[in-house]
Amino acid sequence: MKSIKSHRFLLVCVCALCGILLVGGFLRNSTVIAEPEIPPAENFKILNAGDTVTVKIYANKLTDVYGYQFKLHFDESALEYSNVSSSIPEIGLIFPKQFPGYLLVGATKVGQVQGFSSDSESVPVCEVILRANKNGVSPQILLQEVNTIDSLLNYNVGETNWGFELIYA
Repeated sequence: MKSIKSHRFLLVCVCALCGILLVGGFLRNSTVIAEPEIPPAENFKILNAGDTVTVKIYANKLTDVYGYQFKLHFDESALEYSNVSSSIPEIGLIFPKQFPGYLLVGATKVGQVQGFSSDSESVPVCEVILRANKNGVSPQILLQEVNTIDSLLNYNVGETNWGFELIYA
């Protein structure tokens, strides 16, 4: 029984350390952009209070991705963060952090294992659910500062092969 408890404690410590290192390393290497311009979106639907929109994040051809981080900018006066979930079971430890004007999302694998790879043109990475907090909301969203880390702990700053699509409920 004592062995199981110490293994659990060790696992919790490793997970916490990985999360701290991942976020800390990414934040040190990220470019800070004070006021991002959110492009107009002619094809966005109009939401009313309580309506949700799912932001499906995807990437093109991932190689040895041990973890990732990105900023999802949105108008906090119109939308509020509701939930985030991983679409890659192998990178299931996902953590969101709300900042003024954006949501920082990070995810990581745990342990000494190979990173996730896929040759697919459109790999679903995660989904972020946002909820309209007033009527007449047009969800203008911007994905920025996508960074990844590989299994050798090499940071890849400013990934450009990531995108998103909006799914309306």
